[in-house]
Amino acid sequence: MFNPWRIPVTPEARELVQRVLMELQEYEQRHQVRKRRRREADQQVFEETVAAVVSDVAHHYLMEWPGGISIFRSNRYLGRRSRYRPTAHSKILPDILDCLADEEMGIITQALGHKGYFGPARLTTINAGEALARRLKDAGLDYLHFGIGLGQEVIHLKRTKEDHWDEGELIEYDDTPETVAFREHVQSINAWLQAAEIDFDEYQSPEGQPVDPHDRQLRRVFTQGRFDSGGRLFGGF
Repeated sequence: MFNPWRIPVTPEARELVQRVLMELQEYEQRHQVRKRRRREADQQVFEETVAAVVSDVAHHYLMEWPGGISIFRSNRYLGRRSRYRPTAHSKILPDILDCLADEEMGIITQALGHKGYFGPARLTTINAGEALARRLKDAGLDYLHFGIGLGQEVIHLKRTKEDHWDEGELIEYDDTPETVAFREHVQSINAWLQAAEIDFDEYQSPEGQPVDPHDRQLRRVFTQGRFDSGGRLFGGF
C-alpha cells in the first residue's frame, strides 16, 4: 500500500523532489490544468502530496520490491475526515497522479483500478517511471535517502472484531488526558528511535531483500473500542 508519510530525508533527495515539483507546476501551466493560483494552504497540501508520492515510488523502486504500490483514488475515501488521515490523502491526489504519469513527465507509471463489476475489484497501482528511475541513478540515491515523517497519529483505536477473520477497523475517538499522555509517550519513544544509530547487516536480509533501518516509527493499538484493551506497540522494521 501507498505510504503517505514517506518523505525525503537528505539534501539530495529533497533536491530531487523539489525539481519534480517545479516541473509539475510548469506542466500545469503549459497544459492549463489550473486556471487560478493555489491559495497558500492548498499549495502546502499540493507540495506535501507530491513529495509523498515521489518519495514512496522512489523508495519502492530502490528497495527493488516486486509489483507496484496500491493506492486509493476514490473521492469517497480521500475526502473522508479522520484523525488518521494524512495530508497526501486529499481530493487532489488523482489529478497529481495523472499529471506525473503523463508521458511528458514520466515520473510514475499508473495502472488504473476498477470496481470489479465483472470480477474482483482492483486498486490503482503506481511505480517509478523511466524519468524518475534515471534521475535516481544519476543522483546516486538509494533507499536510505527516503524515510518516514513524524506527523502521523500514533494512538490507534480499533472496533470490536466480528469474527476471527475480522481485523477490526480503526474508529474515531475524542482525546482525553489519558490519550494525550499515551500519545506523548509514544512520540518520545519515536523521537529517541529516530535519533538512535541503528543499522542492519544487508547480508542478513531475508531472501536477499533489503531491510530499511529508517522504518522505525511505532504506533500503539488499542482494541474493542476501549483504551483498557490491547495497547501493544506495532511498526518498525
